[in-house]
Amino acid sequence: MSPTDALALAVERKLDTRVRPLLQIHGGEVSLVSVDDGHVQVRFEGACVGCPLRPVTLSLTVDRELGAIEGVESVSATGVRVSPHAAERMRAAFADHLEARAGSPSRRGSSRRPLGQGAGNG
Repeated sequence: MSPTDALALAVERKLDTRVRPLLQIHGGEVSLVSVDDGHVQVRFEGACVGCPLRPVTLSLTVDRELGAIEGVESVSATGVRVSPHAAERMRAAFADHLEARAGSPSRRGSSRRPLGQGAGNG
């Protein structure tokens, strides 16, 4: 198994266990589009399509969960743009809530590229 295949498998596992269950509560879904050189591209589906909260979900749930996987450098979603400044403001606004969630490691001080700065975003 190549490193890219192993990373894609780890991403799918995290999507299955930590992200999809949250989205499915509201009729939403997310699919993995690609994994390339540590950049993960996903696509929101179902009730998430057209939802104005996709940038928040991307920043506070998808990016946070997938970013905890070793080898993931950035996360973006097809059709969703979030500036690094906006992503950081959202994380700061919800910091207490996010830190209180069991099993969700903090990403402060991470060396990852800022959210939304990967190839193919948009």
